[in-house]
Amino acid sequence: MTSACPPAVNESLTSTAYPGFAPSQLVITGDSKYAFVTGYALPANATPQSALDYYDITAKSAGTASIAAGGGQLTSGGATLDGRQLYVGVKAIDTTTQTNAVHMFDLTGATPSDTKQISTTFVPQFVAVQPK
Repeated sequence: MTSACPPAVNESLTSTAYPGFAPSQLVITGDSKYAFVTGYALPANATPQSALDYYDITAKSAGTASIAAGGGQLTSGGATLDGRQLYVGVKAIDTTTQTNAVHMFDLTGATPSDTKQISTTFVPQFVAVQPK
């Protein structure tokens, strides 16, 4: 065998700046199609986030998926093993127009979409998906 160990990686580096706040979690779907930035450390005076940032690994392109119900602060997330759904915790920043909730993003369409919002009486700080 003549191959190098570890093998050489031939990928270009892609980066994105997040001015004013820092991402705290990256979720890769089980089918390796998407990478999502689901957690942020926001400053106290931050405006609510209205979109979820993602990278389509297959298409090699970045995008955003709108967050329903006025958005908020993304806390954490988890994806199903089959890569069909992503669940993201959203903390209400403006409680007159937003609620704490777990948002379900459908990943089976052309782009991810926020299709279901599950309201909670608490801030969903730690979201995990249990495989069946």
